[in-house]
Amino acid sequence: MIRRGARWFLILLLWQPALSSGQSTIKLPPASTPELETVLSEGRELEKQRRWADALSLYEEATRVHPGQPALEERLDLTKIHYDLGRRYADSTFRKGLVKLSEGEALDLYTQVIGRIYTHYVQTPNWKSLVDRGTLGLSAALYEPSFLEHNLGGVDSDRIAAFRRDLQRLVANRSIRDRNDARDVVSQVARLGSNRLGLTPAATILEYVSGAAGGLDEYSTFLTAGQLNDIYSQIDGNFVGLGVELKAQNQALSIVNVIAGSPADKAGIRRGDRLVGVAGKSTRDLTTDQAADLLQGEEGSVVELIAVTGDGAPRRLLVQRQHVDVPSIEEIKLVD
Repeated sequence: MIRRGARWFLILLLWQPALSSGQSTIKLPPASTPELETVLSEGRELEKQRRWADALSLYEEATRVHPGQPALEERLDLTKIHYDLGRRYADSTFRKGLVKLSEGEALDLYTQVIGRIYTHYVQTPNWKSLVDRGTLGLSAALYEPSFLEHNLGGVDSDRIAAFRRDLQRLVANRSIRDRNDARDVVSQVARLGSNRLGLTPAATILEYVSGAAGGLDEYSTFLTAGQLNDIYSQIDGNFVGLGVELKAQNQALSIVNVIAGSPADKAGIRRGDRLVGVAGKSTRDLTTDQAADLLQGEEGSVVELIAVTGDGAPRRLLVQRQHVDVPSIEEIKLVD
């Protein structure tokens, strides 16, 4: 299901594989092993460093190797919440849209989302579970610097901690039997956040929108306008930008791939190079999504990059953003 609006985009992939006759679901009993304890220990260290992308990759791989482990699944879900939140607030389209979104519009969006879930989802939703995941997302957001910077600048930590306790009590004591109950609870939480912290209701409600979308199954998620545009660009095979694929590595951005003929290719950027500066900012202070957001812009505009090849000296490049066509086939070889 795809909903397209003036400022907000949402995708819910509402598909689940059905069990054929004769198939059964076998749940393995949880069993802690030294390997699992090592994974959890490594994951906790990555979480402390707020390296959410690395922690997410670690937990996802571990759940394939160690299925049916509640402790692992819990860390995976919480890490996904933090990772998704960071990506949302790294997207300028989301931040700009959030400023313009009124409480009524945000609540209408939440109502539409849970209405579509009720109508189209293959199983009867557990409304209490979806609201609880939104509450978990909001609680996690109150620890995240990006959320605090954009929504709660100047609010002291004691007030935030008190609100978090009141939030848990409010939701825990409520019976949520249907989507109307879910909407009422989210509305109350938004008012509580506004009264106690000065938190805009839209910021609160959108955490519950994301929680409802992401809490259905592993195939469903909330996408910002910028993220959805990226998907459309991949489908269409063209976009405006530099033509590079990045990944965070050792406080820099490693160039994973450069599209042939792209502005980055013409500027001399090669696979394996590292970006240590983007648009006047050090990559030490940027996530991959934040850097990608800075690399984007209108066709014809210019961005400053500081690139390093191997052990060489950093070099300053001015690269013009242009229309880039993504080739369907990147390399052709004759195989013996």
